Amino acid sequence: MTVMGPVLAARVAYRTLHVMISRTFSSKKVLCGKVVLITGASSGLGEALAHALYKCGVRLILAARNTEKLENIKETLLKTYKIREEVVASY
Repeated sequence: MTVMGPVLAARVAYRTLHVMISRTFSSKKVLCGKVVLITGASSGLGEALAHALYKCGVRLILAARNTEKLENIKETLLKTYKIREEVVASY
């Protein structure tokens, strides 16, 4: 029961950030040709930011300490949004 509070809070924060970024950067003109470096991209806010920006067509450079999680995020992005450009995973 003690773990549910932080887990639920993280989930709500993730969804909220995802929606906010998607709405803010919904115009591809703003993002066209941009490259973004995201640190801490393997979880939490970094992961949410990666999803929101990649969905909008931004080229990403992902950095995180956990390479296994980072590779999973990369694969998820490629499968979910079906964008052919490769995500660069930086360790």
